[in-house]
Amino acid sequence: MTPIKNIFFSVFTNIWILAVNVGLNFIAPYFISVEDFGLFRKFMLYISFTGIMHLGFIDGIYLFFAGKGLINIERSIFNKYRLFFIVFQLVICFCFFIVGIILNNPILYYFAVAALFINVYNYGNYFYQSINEFKIFSLVNFLVNLILGLCIFFIFFVLKLKDYHYLIYSIILSYFFGSVLYEFFYHKHIKLEEERSLDLSIKVQIKNMFFLGGFILMGNLLFLYVINSDKWIVNFFFPTKMFAYYAFSGSIVGIVISLITSVSMALYPTLVAAYTLKNISYLKIITLIFSVLGLMTYFIAFIFIHLFFKKYVDSIEILRYMVLGLPAISLIAVICVNYYKINSLGKRYVLDLLVVALISISLNIMVFYIFRSMVLISLASVVSLYFALWYFSRKNDFLNFTIQDIVYCGVNLVVFLLLLSSGMNIYLSFTAYMFSSLSLSFIFYRVELGYFFNKIKLKK
Repeated sequence: MTPIKNIFFSVFTNIWILAVNVGLNFIAPYFISVEDFGLFRKFMLYISFTGIMHLGFIDGIYLFFAGKGLINIERSIFNKYRLFFIVFQLVICFCFFIVGIILNNPILYYFAVAALFINVYNYGNYFYQSINEFKIFSLVNFLVNLILGLCIFFIFFVLKLKDYHYLIYSIILSYFFGSVLYEFFYHKHIKLEEERSLDLSIKVQIKNMFFLGGFILMGNLLFLYVINSDKWIVNFFFPTKMFAYYAFSGSIVGIVISLITSVSMALYPTLVAAYTLKNISYLKIITLIFSVLGLMTYFIAFIFIHLFFKKYVDSIEILRYMVLGLPAISLIAVICVNYYKINSLGKRYVLDLLVVALISISLNIMVFYIFRSMVLISLASVVSLYFALWYFSRKNDFLNFTIQDIVYCGVNLVVFLLLLSSGMNIYLSFTAYMFSSLSLSFIFYRVELGYFFNKIKLKK
């Protein structure tokens, strides 16, 4: 498949996945109770860390098979890796399941079952991506999310069920379906054979897989923790209903981040074909502009919540502060993370993220014990994100912020907060911020935006 088709299938799949996530995060809270939505979001928070169950083995598989192509895959070796991984996951997940049963914690034993199928499914994702079979990868991801979307539709609109358990069953079912689909493709492309034992050489290679993927996994988990540390604090120390309000705000911000990073990463091949400081600077500015414009989400969400989600009105104050972190998290996700990966700086990535994670959790815990306020925890999380951005820029020369960048971001944040504290009508505030942010973008970055629009014209 050509690179253009690869990009087309990947973008199409990402759009569909985003649509399903929007449905999951907005249709679900509309129909189920606030308490049930809180329990469901706890489950979603847990399964975002299912990677810890494979200890980096999948990441090692990705690196081992990278660029080899289907015709170069050794059937026997692939079969043995697959056999080991399935048995390994069955053992690990069974242990977690038993602990969940003993503790009578439904979220934990649901997590154990989901983790088994998610990791087996992700094994297929990583394998087919590594050998550049994006058509298969995109097809399976599309069908998995199609199943999930259909399940959501039937649960709420056909069966009219209002219990969060059915959402969890739907997620488990969709990943089980994905795992089975990948098994079908393995049999079709690699002609699997039964493997009854693992020889010594394969055992040594398996150890190397864990070593290869360990740093990548640690980096990914630390990054997830940095952007979710506030949610874990609220999850552990606040009632489920309060967590639901916090998670609802987080869902809105998460969707905006996905949109910003998707648009920025779509420009990635064009702007960063050669990873020069000049091209990184252009990508930084475009991402910064999109994230500043993303603050308009607050006004849209304010109207949306008051019209359709009145039981989540308590989320609005939390959302007001959460959106302030959009510029920081977008720049970290688009530029910082990819810089470390492209330049194979795994160990440095982990060490830098470890510092940021320790600062983040310390700040959030301190704020919790002093103020016991979810609003201030969300603000502390925003502060830790800007600290992370500053730390990455100080440690590396690829993310140099100019006075122009800082003033542009700062002025927009101040205008946003002033409009919210002015008591102005929400529709007027939205219009004023949109006009202000667009005007400031063209005033500060007229040349860079001209370069961007020229690139778009050349693409056409």
